[in-house]
This record gives sequence, structure tokens and C-alpha cells, in this order.
Amino acid sequence: MDDTIITECVAIASGGGRAQGGALYTTDASATVALTTISNCTATTAGADSFGGAMEIYGGSLTLDDSTITACVASTSGDDNAYGGAVYTREASTSLTNTTISDCTALASGGGPSYGGAMMILGGNVMLEGTTITACVASASSVGNDDSAYANGGAVFIQDARVTLAHSIISDCTAVTDGESDANAAYGGALHIRGGTMTLDDTTITACAANATEVGNAYGGAVFAVLANTLLTNTTISDCTALVKGGDAWGGAMAIIGGHVKLNLSTITACVANATGLITDKSCDAHGGAMYVLFTVSDGNPLHGSMSLTHTTISDCASTTTAGSGTAFGGAMEIVGQWTVTLDDVTIAACVAASGAGNAYGEVQGQRSSQCGGRCPAGLLCDKVVSVHPRECPLHSYCPEGSSNAIPCPDGDAVIGRSKPTELSRALAFLYEGLNPHVSWWVLFVLARQLVLTGFLALIEPGTLMQLYLGLIVASLSLVIEMHVSPYVDPGNRLLATVSGTSLVLAMIGLLALKMSAFLPDANVANPTKILVLLVVAALAVVGAAVAVFILESRAILAERRSMAVRRLRLQGIDKAVTLAPSAPGRYHVFLSHAWVTGQDQMRVVKQRLLDMLPTVHVFLDVDDAQRRVGKGAEVLNRSDKFLLFASDGFFGGIHAPSRPCMVELLKAVQLGLEMITVLEVEDKHLPLSPSQLYEQMCKLDQPVLDTNGTPVLDAHGQQFPSMYAKWGTYERLGPRAH
Repeated sequence: MDDTIITECVAIASGGGRAQGGALYTTDASATVALTTISNCTATTAGADSFGGAMEIYGGSLTLDDSTITACVASTSGDDNAYGGAVYTREASTSLTNTTISDCTALASGGGPSYGGAMMILGGNVMLEGTTITACVASASSVGNDDSAYANGGAVFIQDARVTLAHSIISDCTAVTDGESDANAAYGGALHIRGGTMTLDDTTITACAANATEVGNAYGGAVFAVLANTLLTNTTISDCTALVKGGDAWGGAMAIIGGHVKLNLSTITACVANATGLITDKSCDAHGGAMYVLFTVSDGNPLHGSMSLTHTTISDCASTTTAGSGTAFGGAMEIVGQWTVTLDDVTIAACVAASGAGNAYGEVQGQRSSQCGGRCPAGLLCDKVVSVHPRECPLHSYCPEGSSNAIPCPDGDAVIGRSKPTELSRALAFLYEGLNPHVSWWVLFVLARQLVLTGFLALIEPGTLMQLYLGLIVASLSLVIEMHVSPYVDPGNRLLATVSGTSLVLAMIGLLALKMSAFLPDANVANPTKILVLLVVAALAVVGAAVAVFILESRAILAERRSMAVRRLRLQGIDKAVTLAPSAPGRYHVFLSHAWVTGQDQMRVVKQRLLDMLPTVHVFLDVDDAQRRVGKGAEVLNRSDKFLLFASDGFFGGIHAPSRPCMVELLKAVQLGLEMITVLEVEDKHLPLSPSQLYEQMCKLDQPVLDTNGTPVLDAHGQQFPSMYAKWGTYERLGPRAH
């Protein structure tokens, strides 16, 4: 299939059978799709499972290249399963290259589970390269029944498969449950991995959420993995959330149950595990702002597993509870069970555990089974547990549960790290500023090296070859240790330190050669002049490296300042930056209303530009809201000052049908009397609208509703009823029309 458009195809099983592949279904075949768009396709059934809103691939292979799948749905309204909003593959070899999957949904509305808002992958080998998955949803609802709703993988659900994502982006995806069953659960806002192997390379996951909107639990705002091999390299997870109102939240970015986890050269930032406790009287806990890792099951039996973090940063994450007596555990991580962990060059910064009414346990918090006896010491990594506990514990010790006494850590649990900050440690903080936290001892190492080179060696046979030889040994060993430990966070500092250490070694070698030439004038030793030249070159190399680092960092700072200066909104004539007063808590300066099909990307750019120009502006964009649902926009308008309407195709009509949420939002804004800002689409590739076309679409929607006699229907105020006002039940939602 090449250069094809497939749209509005439907696989319907109205008699209770299975619905499979809204646009394409293959069995043991080789399917190749290139330069193709598949949109608004559906696999829907009322009494069985649905598979693949766009396509189901059973065996064989699937190749998607430079293609787009958008607004496809796999749905079931019975107590059954919805698999893969866009694509369902089983035991197939699947390859997606430069492909976009957006606005797709796996919807189980009758109490059953949903799997993979974009894709469900069951077995086989899968490669996604240069692929974007955005605004996809795995939604499960138990409203109106006693069933338990499970939403699995807002973007992709993977079971017993080998999957690789390279140079890809997953954004604004959600696993969301609704209903009043305590057993409801949302697993993995972006990815749910069960068994098999998942490899992420140079990939970004952002603004995803596992959201239990009523009661139930949420696991992994970005990733939920069970007994799987999960490997992340050069990957960023940001602004992801595990959010619940009446249950527990586990892992703002990742929730890991057993298996093996490796993060290398990766970043987790601004992720949150948030148990609000707003709709229940029970205690609701939050576990691990960035990561929750479990290596034991409820009966205490260990799960086989390991975790390795190297050259990785975790920052600005939070574990929070809002109401009730819930406890917040581990602003960065909570780790439970008997397991093996390796942390090398790991930075944890600005993470917090905060509780509205209950207890809060530390930036990084951990538990272990009987071997360690309970919570580990404040701020320490005891080989197998990372923890911060409110109780003061000395180094190399831990506090067992229910005890006020600290006892030594068992043999083999060598403590790496530092205790709770003291006045002295705060005063000396400048010494290890810029160092990785786990090598704060590097300051002492550098001091010892200087003392040896400039002090102790001066006392050992001054002026002899032995003195120079020992100096060369010390310089060489310190260079090797420095390159192995890599103590500095900033790459520029690492480069400068390496060049300086190398220059010192070369200087020692040159001095040793000069000394030998003086003692052994007849020996075959290099010309002293040449040696001096080499020493000068080594010194100049250090100076050159320092200058290069300074220039590069200065250019980066200046470029950032110029960028911000250009984007900031300024007053004409006086070149003064405009200052916008911050909005009240919970309020927004402007509400961005747009049709998802044709306006989502543009409004994301608009929001970013507004933030660049006015850093204090508070903008509501529905795809950035972790609790978003149909109809929530109209509620948020009560807390908004202005209404920006992006008039693209599909807002009032056109090629795409009018957007119901947009109509409700617009009428609500009119009712509230909000100031309107209208922005027109002008780019040809996005179906631009002229003012006259926009007027025609609005007039068509404003045609009055007629009764059986052809007479316009009037509302309680004697006004005619526009068709759009009646069509979507807007009268009941908003009340009488504004005057």
C-alpha cells in the first residue's frame, strides 16, 4: 500500500462478535504501508473484544514507513477488552519508521480492560524508529457497574515481545480509569511492559499520565513494567504523573515490579506521584515521585530483579498527598524488597516528599526485607536501599521499624553517600559544588593530591630522580582515578580536569627527561630544548582547553539570553519587558480552545511562545492537563480570564465535523462573558480558513431548530434555539443562552 488515504472505515460487530481491524486485517501475511494516512477508523463491538482501530496484524509482518494514523478507535461497550486504539499485532515482525500515531483510543466503557491507546504488541519483534505517538488514550470505565476497570498503556501495551524505540517521541498519552470500584487501576501513562524486553534509545516521553479519576490506583506516569527487561539509553522522561483521587499513586515516571531495569545517560525530571485523597475517607499514599521499584510480593517472597542507573539525573520530582491521612514516600524513589542496585554518576536534585495531612518520608526513600530490618539511614545508600527518614541515624547505621535505636548496617552493606545536612556541611557546600553527589569525597582526594605533590614529595630526596619518579606515579594514578570516577557533573569541567591531569603527567615526564640529561650527559637522551618545547606545549594545551571551555560556555549563555530577550514581550520605545501579574491559585490568564484534529500542534506552539514572551502567564491547554476528560474544558472556563479561539477546520465544521467539546467551550465562554481572542489558521498545509468561510460555518450551525410545523423552537427566554445548542445537549449543560 503506497501513497494512499484511508478514512472513516469501520469494523462493527453489532451482534456481539469480535471487531478486528477498522481499516486492515491480515493473517500470516506481509503488509507494507508507505506514505499513507489512515484516519477516523474504528473497530467497535458491544459484546466481545475489539482489536486494532486501524489494523490488526496476526502473524507475518507489518512495515509502516512515513505514514500517519490518526483518530482511530478500538472500542467495546460490554464487559470485554479493547486492544490497540490504532494497531494490534500478535506474533508479528513489526517495523514503524518516521510514522505518527495520534489521537487514537482503546476504549472499554462497560467495565472491561483497555490495552494500548496507540498499539498493543503481543509477542514478536518490533522496531519503532523516528516515530511519534501523541495524545493517545487507553480508557476503561466501570461507571454504572461493579466491575473493575483497568487501563493499560496510554500509548503502547507490550507483552512477551522484543521492542525497540529509537529516536522517537511519546507525548500527552494517558491511561485513565473511571468508576467507583476500589480495584480500578491505570498502568503506564505511556508504556505498559509485561515480560519480554523493551529498549528505549534517544527517546523522549513527556506529559503522559496514569490517571484513576475516581477511586483505584495509578502505576507509572510514563512506564509500568512487570518482570521485564527495560533498558533506557539517552532517554528523557519529563512532566509525567501518576494521579489518583481515591487510592494510591506509584511512580510518577516509572513503576517497576521485578525484572531488570537499566538507565544510562538518561534524565527523569518534573514527574509527580500524587494521591489527592479528595474523594475518599481512607488513607491515600504516594510512592516515589520519579520511580517506585518493588522486588518482593505481598507474601514477602522475593522477586528476581536488578536495577542499574549510570550517568543519570533525577530532578524536580515529587511524591505528594493532598488530603486525608496518607503518607508520601520518596520524592525521587521508593525501593522495596531484596534486590541488587548499581548507581554510578547519578544525580538526584530538588526532589521532595510532601504530605497535606499525613507523613512524608524523604527525598529518596527505601525499604528492605528482613536482612536490613526496616528503613535505612537518613540520606544514605546502603548498597541495597536508598532512603531518607525523619529520624536521625549515624553513618553506617539504620533504624528498624518501630525502634528508636540505630544499629550498624550488616556486613557488605557499605555506605556510600552522606548524612543529613549539618551547619558545617552547608558552610562547606561550595567545596563540592559541581560534583556528582556520590563522589563528594573527591574534594578530599584533590586536597590530598596537592599535599603530596607540593608538600610530602619535597621532603623525599630533594633534587633526585627518585623525587620526580614518585611525582610521576602520583600524577599518573590520580589521572587514571579521575577518568574512571568522572566526578564532575558539567562536561566542560570534566574536559578541563582531564586536560590538566594529562598536562601534569607530561610535565613530570619532561622534567624527568631533563633531569636525566643533566645527570647523564653522554646518554641517549632527547635534546633539552625539545623537552622544554614539549613542556610549553603541554602548558599551552591546558590554557587553550580552559579558554575553549570558557568561550563555548559563554556562547551558550549569550545565545540563551539573546533567545529569551528576542522572545520577551517588550514595551515599544522604552524596551522594557512587560510584566504580567501572576494569576490567583487555580486560575488561568487564557484558555486555548481548538479542534484536536487540526489545531493541537499549533496551540502547543502558541502556549510555548506565550510562556517565552510572558514567563508568568498561566495558560490552559487541555492536552497538558493530566486529568483531562471530555467536558472538563467548560468547567475550567469558570477559572479563566480570556478565551482564545483557534479557528481551524473542524472547530465549526468544514472538511471535519464540528467539534462537540469546542462548541460547549465556546458557548460557556459566551455565557461567562469572557473576552474573546480569535486566531485564524493561515498555512495551506493546515486547511486555512478565511473570515468569510468562518462566517459561513458559524451561520450554518446557528440555524434555528424547527418543530414539526416548520416553526422555530424558542427557549424559556423567547429566543430561537440554534441547532448546535440543541444537538449536543448544551442547554442542559450550560443553562439558558446568555443575553
